[in-house]
Amino acid sequence: MTTEEKSTSAPTIGLSPVAFVLIALALLVYSAALCVNPARANDLFWQLRTGQLIAVQHIIPHQDTYSWTRTGTSWVAHEWLAFALFWICYAKLGFGGIWLMTVAITIAIMVVFYTLVLKETSRASVSGGKGAPATALLLTAFAAVVAGAFFQPRPHLFTYLFCLLTLAVLMKVRRESASAVGQDAKRRSERALWLLFPVFVLWANLHAGVIIGLGLLAAFAIGDAAVEFVRARGGLEPAGYPWRAVALSTGACFVATLMTPYGIQEYQNFAATVSNSTVLDVVAEWASPNFHDAFGKLFEAYALLIVAAAFLTKLRHDPTELAVTVVLVHEALIGSRNVPIFVFLGTVLMGRHIQSSLIRLLNGNRLPEENGLVVLPPDSLFGPSPSIIVAMALFVVLGMAAMLRTAETLKQVAPAEGSTINRLALASIQYGDYPSAAVDFIERERFPTKMRMYNTYDDGGFLIWRMPERPVFADSRADVYFGPNFAEVRKVTQGTLAWRDVMDQHGVDFIVSPVSEAQSRGYLAAPDWALVYVDSPDIDKHKSTYESNNTFIFVRRTAEYAPLISRCRHDCPELTHMQSYSQYLSLR
Repeated sequence: MTTEEKSTSAPTIGLSPVAFVLIALALLVYSAALCVNPARANDLFWQLRTGQLIAVQHIIPHQDTYSWTRTGTSWVAHEWLAFALFWICYAKLGFGGIWLMTVAITIAIMVVFYTLVLKETSRASVSGGKGAPATALLLTAFAAVVAGAFFQPRPHLFTYLFCLLTLAVLMKVRRESASAVGQDAKRRSERALWLLFPVFVLWANLHAGVIIGLGLLAAFAIGDAAVEFVRARGGLEPAGYPWRAVALSTGACFVATLMTPYGIQEYQNFAATVSNSTVLDVVAEWASPNFHDAFGKLFEAYALLIVAAAFLTKLRHDPTELAVTVVLVHEALIGSRNVPIFVFLGTVLMGRHIQSSLIRLLNGNRLPEENGLVVLPPDSLFGPSPSIIVAMALFVVLGMAAMLRTAETLKQVAPAEGSTINRLALASIQYGDYPSAAVDFIERERFPTKMRMYNTYDDGGFLIWRMPERPVFADSRADVYFGPNFAEVRKVTQGTLAWRDVMDQHGVDFIVSPVSEAQSRGYLAAPDWALVYVDSPDIDKHKSTYESNNTFIFVRRTAEYAPLISRCRHDCPELTHMQSYSQYLSLR
């Protein structure tokens, strides 16, 4: 067993106080900037409504009450505790409170990630137990760029944090146990595994990604058992990995995941989701990364970094850690939502090999070695004590990137008024991209609540939030709509003529549809549907401003709704402006 495998001492940082402060500030500022991430938060709105139900009325839902197409359907709101936390933050500080909560979780993720990577870099050279701050910070920044699209106010942030904590406990226990002398010392090192039990109880009530944690534990138990078996068959000394204790901990943590309001139903719900081909085809984050877009290219670059480190390292690989990394790469290739898990866990598992590869590429074989490890000059760029100039450069680069990102977001997609935090929050969830004005019009015109509404999948959550008294056709709770209903939504959005069959079959009375929706042209051309509202004449381009959503409302032409159609057509300013109205009619 090599020196780097037996080392268990915690790394220290050989930085001067000034350099330490600069790197710490760079990490915190850049982590906060990750949350200035304009992206539609389709799930957040129905999650907030559910959080209010849980926190205020103390009701944990088990059946759907938000739609009129699936009312009474079994619903497993497995992230119920996260929803309640979202609502509490919203009740205190509005959307700004949710954004601050997102920032706090993101900073915790990046600090834990940085600390673990720093610890791994200390195992790549003889450095007196000191890690390489510059390497750890650059890897943290690169990982953040790749995974940044997923830093949104969603419960999966808890999974990123708890995955890292689980891996930290696993790696600590494995290394301490492997280097322990005597059974008593091994048992003492294994006790830390029981800290995972309460973590998994909490995790199971925050996000279904707790299944990833179980998979991680099981993978290490199986991998280490296989290593010990192979070594025994080859007549080699046991590696000393605590696979039995990890296997027992896996079973205990499985029991912990059942301590939720839904019990085994969470696993049934997960199985139904991953086996539903329609969901996997429609929901973008379940699809494989697209290597033609920026996200796919970033993922490809990061995967190449990991592969290069695996081949260029001068250190011996841990078979189990290498096997787990391969599995993480595979999972990232089949689903975009798994990319952040690969980035965070894979980097920690390969951290010392990345550091070793950097040393080898920059210094070749010129550096002396001691017990198989390179003796690295402490003041080198990737050493334990980079200069204040290096720390200052990292701070300036990451700080400037954070400020430019924030300033551009405030300029392009944030509302003009309000506090900076609230503006950042609304911009980050792209609040202006939802049909807020259309909802105001529906309420102002007093659409009868008995009218059945058709809405798009993406806008459903917002409509649940803004009009809780008016059930939706569908929303982004995909598991609620498994079956014909989900297929019908897909059929309509694909722009086929089958949309008429869907509307007639369900008796839809009015339609709320984005102008950008391909099927809107079909609604405009239909003589039995009347356009009663549009909130912008700009239908040919998507404006990069806060109010960027353009929405149509159509009402079915019947004798019952003729007065409503007449009133709405009169009250909608855009429709009374003939020049603007003619632009819409020209689409017919």
